[in-house]
Amino acid sequence: MTPATSPAPLPRAFWLYWAGVSLTALDVVAPDALARANSLGSGAMMGAPLIGYGLGGGLIHALGALGALLVGVPLILALCAAALALPRLGAAQSGGRPQPLADFRAGLTVIRSSPLLLALLGMSFALNLMMNVMNTRAPLQMAVHGRGAADYAIFEILISGGVLLGIVLVTPLAARWSLDVLIGLGRWILVLGTVGFVFVPIPAWWAGAAVLGIGLGLLAVATTTRSQQLTGQQVRGRVIGALLGVNAVGLSLGAGLAALPLSTPRLMLGLTVLLLCLAPLWPVVLRQHEQSQRLRASSSASANPSSSSSQG
Repeated sequence: MTPATSPAPLPRAFWLYWAGVSLTALDVVAPDALARANSLGSGAMMGAPLIGYGLGGGLIHALGALGALLVGVPLILALCAAALALPRLGAAQSGGRPQPLADFRAGLTVIRSSPLLLALLGMSFALNLMMNVMNTRAPLQMAVHGRGAADYAIFEILISGGVLLGIVLVTPLAARWSLDVLIGLGRWILVLGTVGFVFVPIPAWWAGAAVLGIGLGLLAVATTTRSQQLTGQQVRGRVIGALLGVNAVGLSLGAGLAALPLSTPRLMLGLTVLLLCLAPLWPVVLRQHEQSQRLRASSSASANPSSSSSQG
């Protein structure tokens, strides 16, 4: 397949990353090490493509496309062998017959009960919608207004490099600010990145890819860790499964949206406006969450003296 007929590799990397997150969210990693584990996992997932682009280009130049595929296929198959070395999770094997639909509904129920999770889900859905439109239109944009594969390779390197930079920035930034602040910052960086896709010149797309990548990397770790913190250990796997299911709907709708007979600048402008409308909602939901937490704490504090006086 050529880049013009297949989606870019970034969403596939995210799917593999989320599969790893479903393991990280269980008993494999201690709660206080979740952010670091997510950073390492997503860093490896985004850093590997940067190496792969260079190796792939060298192999195609030396061996041709068929030779490069013959080298790549065993590497993909090695993932199956590596899966055998994964730790066995007793909690996942202690249940009865698998019930995917019931687990999906249970995950959605948990998400609906948490305003923060709902806000994260809404932004994730819109982001996946936009990403698949971008992945479909970017190769066409490079072919029509640029040098085709050469410009598209630069585009992919910039977005992957931006993601890696965003991931690396999470650890020092999290030492100074909370994950909620980083999530709000990442949302605005995403909006700024998508602005570059509204314009026709290829350098604008390159700049948008680099900025968008930083926002994606920042949100990938901060949002994942925050979602894990907001859910109980017993339902984390179901919540992540529900998030994946809703994201898959966003990807499918994005593919259909990209097929509409609309110009790329107009389409990307509409998606930029969508992300722009969603970005300010996070502080609002966060304030509501903090107010509910304070009310809950004050009600429990007022209940404790009354209970102690009745015992006396």
